[in-house]
Amino acid sequence: MTPAQSADVAYDEERYADCAHLYAQASELASGRARASFLYGAGSCELRTGQRVKAIDAFRKAASSHISYCDDIVNDARIQRDLAGDPQWTAAMVAIKPSCESYTASIQAELREIYRADQDDRKAGAHDYDKIDWSVVTPRDEARRERVKQLEAAGQLRSADDFYHAAMIMQHGDNEASYGEAFRLSSHAVSLVRRSSKRAGSPPRRKIATTCRAAKRNSTARKSSA
Repeated sequence: MTPAQSADVAYDEERYADCAHLYAQASELASGRARASFLYGAGSCELRTGQRVKAIDAFRKAASSHISYCDDIVNDARIQRDLAGDPQWTAAMVAIKPSCESYTASIQAELREIYRADQDDRKAGAHDYDKIDWSVVTPRDEARRERVKQLEAAGQLRSADDFYHAAMIMQHGDNEASYGEAFRLSSHAVSLVRRSSKRAGSPPRRKIATTCRAAKRNSTARKSSA
């Protein structure tokens, strides 16, 4: 297993010290959004072991590795609750505020909230989907996909992250059409990132490319089983 996969196992087994170490290790092998994701995981695990200083350091590094994680950190209720009142955390929040505001201004706000709700519905089954109450989540998924279609039709999707958020929502459908839409949206997100990467000299976002491949696999698998 990779360090990230081992970290997921450690998290499920509530071995949070090991989880923090493994996510930190995984972050050293990654860049951009992927690095930020692993550092975010490391910080969350450090926080669960009471290592507040290490957690704050990991969250600070996550925010600097990819701007979108400023938004994730600010809106993570558990992080904000557990670190409330800590002077180092207060200083960290002040430091990342401009980046967070810049990111928020660059994306479609309603779509971001729909994406966050989509992810929140899956937190109970982060590594075991049987823990999710699908009788509740499935109707929500359907409503979210419909709203994504409406937002795109209205020309509200503009940034790479807008298309990434839309793709993540669409891939949670249960038919080939939804998977095809997810693939199309994530492919467009990748193309936008590549254009900006050429201008800024930054690497493409691996997480978007992963979503693109996942959507394609889902579509192919459905065709094979038909």
